[in-house]
Amino acid sequence: YFLQRVQYHYPDTTYCILYQSVMSRSLSSRAAHNGKLHEAARRGELRVVEKLMIENSAVLDGRAYAIAVNAYADAGDLQNALRWLRAGAQRGGHYVPQVEACTAAVKAACVVGKCQLAKNLLETMANQKSFDDEIPAIVSEHAKPNARTIATFLRGCLQNGWFESISWILRRATSWQIALDIPVLSYAAITLAAALKPIQASALDCQSAQAYIAIAQAHAVLAQAELFQTARAKAFELLGQEEEQNEFISKPNNNIHQNRTASNVAFRKHRAKEIKALLQALKPVRSVEFTVNHLRRSFVIEENNILRPALRLGLAEAEFTWARESSVLNNASRTERKRISRAARTALELRESFFTASLSDLPRRYCFPHFVANKTSIMCELGAGDGEFATRRAQNNQNDCWLINELKFNRAAAIVARCVLTQLTNTATIAGRADAFLKALPDESLDGCFVNFPQPPTQVCITTEPQLYDGRHMLDLPLFSELARVLKPSAAITIATDNASYVDLLVAIAKLVNAKSSSISLLPSDNQSFVTVHMPQTTEENTYFDRLWQTGCSQHAQARRRFLIRLYKQQIEERKKKRRRIIVRKCDEENASQLITTTPTTHRLLSSPSPEESSSARSEPLSNKKEGKKKRKKKKKARDGRYTE
Repeated sequence: YFLQRVQYHYPDTTYCILYQSVMSRSLSSRAAHNGKLHEAARRGELRVVEKLMIENSAVLDGRAYAIAVNAYADAGDLQNALRWLRAGAQRGGHYVPQVEACTAAVKAACVVGKCQLAKNLLETMANQKSFDDEIPAIVSEHAKPNARTIATFLRGCLQNGWFESISWILRRATSWQIALDIPVLSYAAITLAAALKPIQASALDCQSAQAYIAIAQAHAVLAQAELFQTARAKAFELLGQEEEQNEFISKPNNNIHQNRTASNVAFRKHRAKEIKALLQALKPVRSVEFTVNHLRRSFVIEENNILRPALRLGLAEAEFTWARESSVLNNASRTERKRISRAARTALELRESFFTASLSDLPRRYCFPHFVANKTSIMCELGAGDGEFATRRAQNNQNDCWLINELKFNRAAAIVARCVLTQLTNTATIAGRADAFLKALPDESLDGCFVNFPQPPTQVCITTEPQLYDGRHMLDLPLFSELARVLKPSAAITIATDNASYVDLLVAIAKLVNAKSSSISLLPSDNQSFVTVHMPQTTEENTYFDRLWQTGCSQHAQARRRFLIRLYKQQIEERKKKRRRIIVRKCDEENASQLITTTPTTHRLLSSPSPEESSSARSEPLSNKKEGKKKRKKKKKARDGRYTE
């Protein structure tokens, strides 16, 4: 403070030079610290982030707090993200969190599915006063929300299916004088289309190909042929414009970013190719009845891991459209159609209010729908994307029932559309977290589970401590334990990935499950290793991400090789018996003969008794024989009872 005052009064003195050198040294140390912090956060090393924040508290600034909050937000740790946000707000001054840290806190609330908390954070940023006990009052003009903050919240709406919050955030953005661009509006349009509200999505007038693809998909599912053709033609038009813009942007200015530019160009070309194939294959369904039947056997996982009917996937809209469709098909009069529409809407409003208010006491156990009853096996896919793999398997084998799980609601809506348009009756969509879905399943209920190309916690994983990544990716230790519980004996988990370091992490987690469990183990089949290298050739194994990695657009993924992890559920006692049988099978005749000659007890069991032994046995009293027989039976019963338990 003294040097600062001297610089103000005597700008040409030696003290001014000293002050400038001190400030430059302080700024350089902060920049170096923030660089280390950012690198640790990028690698996902939360322990290093915590250590750097505690040990170097003197050189922290708003940027450091933003990095820490964002690191915990990416890991899905809302409590620690809010803890560092409060710590910066309490210190005040240049430590006060700015818009970057507050936006990261909004992302953390969206990751864990806390809609109201995310709204309160946005109100706190805009009004500079706290609207929640968990959120500190952030008094700073630099903490007000911007377009990136709105985009973060809309991405949370897209992931969690918060279609009812779209109108709220658009009104707030208008009142806060925030201009929203096309990508931000596309999040809102896709969220509304995923909830089967294509008319409201079209009203946003978002000039994005992705938005109109979702709108066309919603019209196809609702059997609205004319509106579907209009949205499809608009999607083709916008897709052509985006391809022309991408060709202009994709020319690199120098050789430094040439590899990254080539990767982006390959990804855009692959996405355009996939979109064209999807649009060409889209056709409207004949009747909304198929959509209603699929959504009735589907579920959505809400907050606190509660299973609820698929209202966020458009069950109410589908049933209302079906009621109007049935009234038209029955040649009812205009007055009758109005009455049916009014009654249907009233019933749907009552049902929606009942679902949102009265289902908090629902049991968390998943009640298998009626379509499971006559099926030979119940299969499951976790993180299914748009459901291409599971729907193809379900279409090829109608005797199998498939439960398709996906976290993001826009992808779950794509799964619903794919199942409805192919008219599959042996599939059900479950939107929400995979661990919550598995917790709702009863013990030993699945005949198999598939996970295709799961997202790793970081691109390069560290396998020394697998517990460090718990909660930061889908296939963590708690989920492996739940899989071991819900799988039937001898059922398999099949995981396909192209990241070699992630394979090592998954194998380490599986071995840790085996070490912790005393009754269940996950092991490969006989004489097989944990990991096998596979070259995909058949169309059944060809999925969106598989075709994406074949283009070579990722430096961490293998373009051709795939790593398969196939683990079978085995009981511990069964595994011991199986190991004994394998050992006996491998013994040859010489080893068996040596075993017989060296052990007299085995000799008595495998060969005929000598005359002396037979005479001594005949002379043995009958009571002693009966007592020995009773003891042997008693031991056998105890042994069998122990194995059964």
